[in-house]
Amino acid sequence: MLANLTCSSRKHCSLGLMIADVFISTLIIFPLTVLHWDGTWVLQDEYFFPDNEQISTLLSFTLGATICMFQLLMQPQLAEWITTDTPAIYILVTRIHFYIHGWAILCYWRGTWNLLDFMFNNANPKFIYVIIIIYVICQLLMILTRTVRSAVGAPVALRLDTSNDLLEADVVFKTSHDNFVKFALDCLFTQFVVVTISITIWWALWWLFDITLFKDPSTDPICCLVGFIISISLLLLQVPLSRISESLDGRYWLKLAYEDTIFIILTWANVMFWRGFWNVWINDFLPKKTVGCWVSHVIGSVGLLFLQGLNNVGLNGIDRDGSYQGGSGIFPNKYLQEIFKEFLFDSSEYKGLTDQVTEITSLADEDVEKCSENNIEESVDNVHSHEMAICIESDEDDVSKRNEVVTEIAKNVTVSSKSTNYSMPNSGHLNDNLIECSVSESYLGGADDFEDSEKLPMLHSLHR
Repeated sequence: MLANLTCSSRKHCSLGLMIADVFISTLIIFPLTVLHWDGTWVLQDEYFFPDNEQISTLLSFTLGATICMFQLLMQPQLAEWITTDTPAIYILVTRIHFYIHGWAILCYWRGTWNLLDFMFNNANPKFIYVIIIIYVICQLLMILTRTVRSAVGAPVALRLDTSNDLLEADVVFKTSHDNFVKFALDCLFTQFVVVTISITIWWALWWLFDITLFKDPSTDPICCLVGFIISISLLLLQVPLSRISESLDGRYWLKLAYEDTIFIILTWANVMFWRGFWNVWINDFLPKKTVGCWVSHVIGSVGLLFLQGLNNVGLNGIDRDGSYQGGSGIFPNKYLQEIFKEFLFDSSEYKGLTDQVTEITSLADEDVEKCSENNIEESVDNVHSHEMAICIESDEDDVSKRNEVVTEIAKNVTVSSKSTNYSMPNSGHLNDNLIECSVSESYLGGADDFEDSEKLPMLHSLHR
């Protein structure tokens, strides 16, 4: 039934699924994630030298840091060994990998969190000033390293266990593992700088709420509700927010400031949501501590495994701020949209366009010396003709729709001193369904000097 939807219907269906995904992520995936974290955290309290908090903390920190680094370094090799060509083995290995990684990242969080508690005495009357200073410093560091978005977690960032890139190392600079030294440095920076700063921000905000807005345990439900309202409001506004981000493409610093502001607000809402739900769950619903931690861990782990969301308990969503184009960097949480993507994006309709992109790529690979301005313009024209012919039903406004597509493409064809980019928005789909072509060139001139360039290797990608 979905396969026969028109483009207009698919657009409305995509919007409906996006709204459904917001509620799935906040009302189902989020609680299960908190239960997994709570259970795993308290299990360490119970079984990692419970009578010696210092040794328990050091054990958690050491285990977490060691296993996380080992997994990051080994993921590229694991991705080569285990592929989707052997589905049963792939599913088994990835789920075991993410379960172990969930334990490792929880060990690292608990170890770092407790070390911060040891270093900064909360009985100090000036403690509030200490945590404010720590928060400001850490938030500035995240802004300077362009990793503000990495501090948010569920329900904002959501990825299914069915993704083909599950075993790609989640590192900041996305360094290729071909250069092991650079890749190892990227892993070290991700784990011991970005993740540690994220933990410190959460620790500072959690304590700030504890000693200011939500001192009394009776206010925990209010804390949870406020975090929920802010989070779900921003998630439901993701379409207009992403359109604003898209309109800022080409104005990098303005776009960066805009997206950073959104993710800083989300971080505060995230911490309130987690803190409120965590405390309510522990104080009002769990049985005795030892039994309760096992109940939380099992329910959270099995629930996420069953719903294909186990990868969200670990390191997920480490990216540079401003690295997304077309507004696609605003809250990439997809569940039903991912499940039904084959229906919402019928690849058969785009076969001609895909073939054309492949043809253009082959041309560039065979002889980049002959790839002049005329080649590019001819290729663009050919792709435009394919774009006009696809995904348009026999409506009365066919002509106006096609004209809008061509006009929008023409607006997006730009030539700069470093790269030439054009993107083709396909009718009836959201921002992530864009067909983007990028032409990287080796000359230093501007648009007026374009005809002098003869070395223009072309890179094309079809985003599904």
